[in-house]
Amino acid sequence: MRFWSKSELKQFLIEETAYEPRGKASLKVEVNKENAPLWEFKCKSRHAAGQISVLPQNDELRKSVIRSLDRIGATELSITNIWDKKTRKTNQDNWEDWFLSNFVSPNLSKPIYLVPDTNFIMRRYASGLLRRMGEEKFKLLRFEIPNFVILEIEAKYNREKKKSENKKCKSDERQAALMKKGETLIATKELLFLIDKGAQNLSSDMDEKIFSQFAKTAGRGFADSFIRNEIRTSFLTGTHVFLTCDLMNALAATAEGISTLYFSRSDSEIGRLSSEHDMCMEQLSELIVDTAFVFGEITLAESLSSGKQKIMKFGGSWDSWGLPDLFDDKIAQLDSP
Repeated sequence: MRFWSKSELKQFLIEETAYEPRGKASLKVEVNKENAPLWEFKCKSRHAAGQISVLPQNDELRKSVIRSLDRIGATELSITNIWDKKTRKTNQDNWEDWFLSNFVSPNLSKPIYLVPDTNFIMRRYASGLLRRMGEEKFKLLRFEIPNFVILEIEAKYNREKKKSENKKCKSDERQAALMKKGETLIATKELLFLIDKGAQNLSSDMDEKIFSQFAKTAGRGFADSFIRNEIRTSFLTGTHVFLTCDLMNALAATAEGISTLYFSRSDSEIGRLSSEHDMCMEQLSELIVDTAFVFGEITLAESLSSGKQKIMKFGGSWDSWGLPDLFDDKIAQLDSP
């Protein structure tokens, strides 16, 4: 069985289009799960931006595919500073300059800390969106991770694991739980990515009574208030900016005196990849890996304008092959010798 890394998939996709007539290297990739189409990628030429169409009719599958697009930075977002009601969209040319000028402090004695909510981590907006600004710019950002965000992701994993193994649940309910279980594991990759880039825990010492209270309320919709309380009681000097994708949480945080950025996804179900061919293929390879880990097994059908076609089956089971494959972004080609 052959294992493919994300970089190997990217190189494969680049080589597949390298021998097509110049300027006419149209590429189409469709990914299916047990004959149910998940998404389709189309690129008219090496000089055009690629687009991803979300294909499932099933609502749960559609949402899962859109979350995959989120994690590779292919969805168009609006970023709103709740306090001053100013919004920038990520398809605007100046959004990166706006973000850096407002949320990176030139004064080292008064740093600005970006504090991600659980949903911001789950959607991988740090690595999938902010890192696209470039490594040098991304290094300027300072992140502090709330302990309750880590605990909430762990609690989500345990709930979905239990549900996916519960034989009393319907088959489609167990499948949905299995996908969400995979998404929480992917979220841990985002946590480790941020820590590797210098992020620290927001609070080094937490009251055991608060931990006990959180454990009793996990999964009941109260985690947001614990996270906001941790931000308010942090002893770090500097400004904290809360990053969340939950509107009510954003409004509540602002009312409590916490500077907040609200990240909202557009209603479009079209994923837009980079117009730069190398970056486009990198995002496409990321989407293939992400989809394989979320759905377990997928079939990839590739076709080029020359008529050349190829079908490959991939699997991304963390249970079968272990966490090293998940964290190294490796998936298995199931139909290889």
